[in-house]
Amino acid sequence: MIYLLPLTISLILGLLIIKTALNNKVPGALLTFFLSGIIGLGSSAILTFSSFVIFNQLSAVWVIALHLGIITALGWYLKQKNQLCSLPLLKTLTWQDGAAFTILAAICIPTIIHASLYPYGGWDAWGTWNMKARFLFLGGTSWSNMFDPMLWRDQINYPFLLPLMHVWLWCFGSAPTPLVPLIMTCLITFLSAGVLFGILKEITGKFYMVLIPACLFTNLAVAIQASSQYSDLLVATFLLTALGLFALFNLTKNAGYLILMGATLGMMGFTKAEGMGLLAITGIASSILIMTTFKDICKNALIKLWSATIAAAIPLLLFVFIYAPRKVVVFKNGLTAPDHPLTWDRFSYFMSFMGHDLINNRWQGLWILPVIALMVAGRKSLNQTVRLFPVVLLANICFSLSMFYINTHYDIVWWMNTSFERVALDILPALFCWATLALFQE
Repeated sequence: MIYLLPLTISLILGLLIIKTALNNKVPGALLTFFLSGIIGLGSSAILTFSSFVIFNQLSAVWVIALHLGIITALGWYLKQKNQLCSLPLLKTLTWQDGAAFTILAAICIPTIIHASLYPYGGWDAWGTWNMKARFLFLGGTSWSNMFDPMLWRDQINYPFLLPLMHVWLWCFGSAPTPLVPLIMTCLITFLSAGVLFGILKEITGKFYMVLIPACLFTNLAVAIQASSQYSDLLVATFLLTALGLFALFNLTKNAGYLILMGATLGMMGFTKAEGMGLLAITGIASSILIMTTFKDICKNALIKLWSATIAAAIPLLLFVFIYAPRKVVVFKNGLTAPDHPLTWDRFSYFMSFMGHDLINNRWQGLWILPVIALMVAGRKSLNQTVRLFPVVLLANICFSLSMFYINTHYDIVWWMNTSFERVALDILPALFCWATLALFQE
């Protein structure tokens, strides 16, 4: 129960950030709650990282005091503007919101069951993400030993937002209990499902949009991946949140949504390598759309987007330029390699594996649903509200598949078998959101 305290602090922090960014013009209560959860947890991870930058070790007292100080400052700022009280927001809650919250919690049951059967998560949870969390919590001033090239198999070149989330909760305990990663993986599933429903409900106004996350997160393949304690669903949640916030900006012209989007992008970049790629793709694509579609507010919108992005990406920049190991080789350019490894056999295996995997029985036809929805929606799938979705998703697919093919450092059979499903999960919630909005938006 002690871990409810840091989660509550993160939720309050996220809520105050949202109210400040949006000048108290927040969306519906449920969407605000789930956005507060994901933005608050990401912010808590960043604040936790500050302890390692300043003191070169974890100082739980500093991390907790910093949280309380920022919450107090934001609360005082909102109080001065008479925007601190959230009672008007709570008064908008209806029985449908209560029912949706209950359904969203029930959606997570498959993930919770599978997570309880494997409390230490998958192999990469044990060997990468949770190991990094233990280095951070137990390592003292030697925490950076987790970047030792001897540990090259444990993705030491990856950033580590998820481990910092675990450390934030451990600050309220006496030991790095495995219960925290288990709680976190279930919580991220809940927040991802909630953000997906919240965005769909906010834009379409339809209560039955709760069926979309129900369809997605009760799928066995998704539940297994969600319970693995990996960073992939966290990347997917941040991507979904960023694209959803841009859609809300399109509808409301409230540039505060771009501040939240920028913060989300910066956090996403600090999750793992795929998050870094998506940060660049989404940031560039959204900037181009702003410059071509919102010429009257272009300058102000871009300033808010990139100011928030850079601020939230400070931990990523510190990691890339200071902490990241330099002697770990993870990329071999097959285009210039003297042994010419980019053969037809590699390409044919790559394409056949991808096609076979997406129609594999373990997905239970999941990928077919958004494809059919987009075909039915036709031109509506490219309207202004959702235009960023196809640009980012298509660019990310092309980039990811190119990396699989061109990077010959890894054996293609091993790499596709261990990583393709995770990369697919990164875009799945956003794909469902795009297809549903294209089909049902008025």
